[in-house]
Amino acid sequence: MKGIYVLKHEQRFIAGYKSFSLSKGAKVQVTQVDKDKVLIDFGSRTMDWYDVSFLQKHFSKEN
Repeated sequence: MKGIYVLKHEQRFIAGYKSFSLSKGAKVQVTQVDKDKVLIDFGSRTMDWYDVSFLQKHFSKEN
């Protein structure tokens, strides 16, 4: 599950205390995997834990 993922559509995110938008095609990196959660690194020192289902719904794995 670790690796680079591509956003399927424009989306607004809340990570920690930051709120921001990413455009379709933006790339993020999953750096850690827990039982039901993944740590998504959005860049610019912004990262947070999300459910695996959130990752699967909004992102596709880069080939």
